[in-house]
Amino acid sequence: MAPPAPSRNFEQNSPITTILRQICESYPESSCLRELLQNADDAQASEIEYVLDTDTYDDSPLIDPRLRAYHGPALLVKNNNVFTDADFASLASIGDSRKREDPASTGKYGQGFNSCFHWTDGPWILSRQWLLLLDPHREWSTDSGGPTYDILQDSLEIHNHLKTFQRTGVNTSQAVDATVIRIPLRTESQAEKSKIVSRQVTIQEITKALYDLGQEIREGGMLFLRYVRKVTVKIDGNVLWEACTTGSTEEGTKGRAITLTSTG
Repeated sequence: MAPPAPSRNFEQNSPITTILRQICESYPESSCLRELLQNADDAQASEIEYVLDTDTYDDSPLIDPRLRAYHGPALLVKNNNVFTDADFASLASIGDSRKREDPASTGKYGQGFNSCFHWTDGPWILSRQWLLLLDPHREWSTDSGGPTYDILQDSLEIHNHLKTFQRTGVNTSQAVDATVIRIPLRTESQAEKSKIVSRQVTIQEITKALYDLGQEIREGGMLFLRYVRKVTVKIDGNVLWEACTTGSTEEGTKGRAITLTSTG
């Protein structure tokens, strides 16, 4: 006799938006820029650039019309190393990042990246020939949540999305030898519907966070890094401040120094 079939099913599961909300509750909003800096150092990048892009891009057509809400002001974070296949896999494994198996990584299991959801409902990542558009609410990507597009294909829709990366100076007509994380600032209408963080994010708020990062670095915030030697912060095309470290990293922080130049 065959075993009985279950009469009901109560599988345990948790929406990705719930997990992201819990991560944001664990990471203070003030740590977002620092976490992205640490991620760049984990990737052995030597330079990182933060660009606050205050423009809105109205090009059409798009992959989906609902993505126009993500074409407004954004924070772009560029480092000079590529996002590997292992990095993409780690990003998809929330709470089970492959950094857990790598004692050389000082980030907290890769969850630090997800602190950027304090500021957005849909970050994008551009590296090599790939453009990843995260959509944890399944607002436009239905069952996918993380569709990734080959930027080298002949597509006007993809080209129009790539225009939103132009402030970083990357050449999107070829594979990008860098990593650019684009964080579209959460709008008022997005905040009303968000299941992650129900708060609008303003240009003024990100500007203050960038100044605060400069103060943190002035007080020694780059000395713990092993690879990143240069940090640049811009608003649109204008350099706000730039910091560089000098001295060897082989002996820890001893003998190292930080030079910070402010133009804003």
